[in-house]
Amino acid sequence: IFFFLIKVKNFFSLKKIILIGFNFNLEKIKLFLNINTYYFMPKYKFIHSGLNKNIRKINLDFNAKNEFEKFLSSNLIKFLPMSFLEDFKLIQKINIRKTNANALIIFTENDCEYIKFFLSESILRNCKIAQSQHGGAYGKLKYLDEEINEINLYDFFLTYGWNYKKALIKEKKKIISFFPLNFKKNITLKRNNGKILIVLDHLPNEFTSFRSILLAEDYDEVILNKLKKILFSLSKEKLKNIDIRLPRINSLNIINSLKLHFPELNLLPANESLHKSFSVYKLIVFTGFYTAILEAIYSNTKMIFLEFEKKNKYRNSFISTYNSLIDNGIIIKDIKKMKLFLSKYTTNKDFNYNHNQKNCLTKFKKFYLNDFNPQIFNKFSNFVLKKIENEKNS
Repeated sequence: IFFFLIKVKNFFSLKKIILIGFNFNLEKIKLFLNINTYYFMPKYKFIHSGLNKNIRKINLDFNAKNEFEKFLSSNLIKFLPMSFLEDFKLIQKINIRKTNANALIIFTENDCEYIKFFLSESILRNCKIAQSQHGGAYGKLKYLDEEINEINLYDFFLTYGWNYKKALIKEKKKIISFFPLNFKKNITLKRNNGKILIVLDHLPNEFTSFRSILLAEDYDEVILNKLKKILFSLSKEKLKNIDIRLPRINSLNIINSLKLHFPELNLLPANESLHKSFSVYKLIVFTGFYTAILEAIYSNTKMIFLEFEKKNKYRNSFISTYNSLIDNGIIIKDIKKMKLFLSKYTTNKDFNYNHNQKNCLTKFKKFYLNDFNPQIFNKFSNFVLKKIENEKNS
């Protein structure tokens, strides 16, 4: 029924604005009914035509002047993605013809090869591309290469609510204070199991980076060892009331380390959205500033942020907010305080914010998280459509 409604809506759409990677829900019905919007449902499970061994054996035809160039000549074709060789014509055939992207495309992070070709072809047709923020560290870390690159690459960068004054690159015309397209507003507690979920941060495998977050190889020493000190202070009965959600990368070492010392813990794989867990646990403890912590704040989920890293990783515009989160106990940096906190709330039936904590989170939302508002969308889309029309006329 849902996909049928999408097709009906798209048929009557003016197709000036295409939304990609957008999680539609009833809260966003006004956005769905906007006559200018067209919903593009990408094929994430693209069926490959199969590896062509004959193509892969081909050497590049150029005069190699040294050993490195010889290596490239004989090996480069072998390692090109299938989408650029075997599947290129197939993707091109079914791609942009299905839609009429003639003005603006808004999308969130997407690794689908289908989308990469779609965006490339749309740009060649002079479409404007707006990237929507897809990470919790945007607007906060002193250096974040994704933020810098995405602001540079796209015509518009839509933040979760913060403006260009908080950005690493001061592009006033590019950075738009928007709202999270993919966040759900309210959480209804389905089944309070009395447990606490501790979410271990997801870190990318990067051999070199200048970003102000930990590298993957430092994770065990900095985060896991300190977490183990906290867990060692809890009794076996209290440990049974704690679930650990593993990161998507480098989880095997973490599993072995935790199971060795804490067999009572329930370890959960990171194979589905955290949002589903928000309605089950009485409290979520995050160990990193990533998207899920913002989604929890946005949806009024009860959460605490366990912070082990240094304050100087954050940009100056975020420091006052950061200090407020610490002063009000939303962020807990001290290991002793976290031991006492978990000892108390692994036995208490429920956890509730006090008055100061509620005010603190309200202020945080004001500076970094706009609520969903179709008027903001309409204002932005009208601005872009008018700008495109003026460019065409000139």
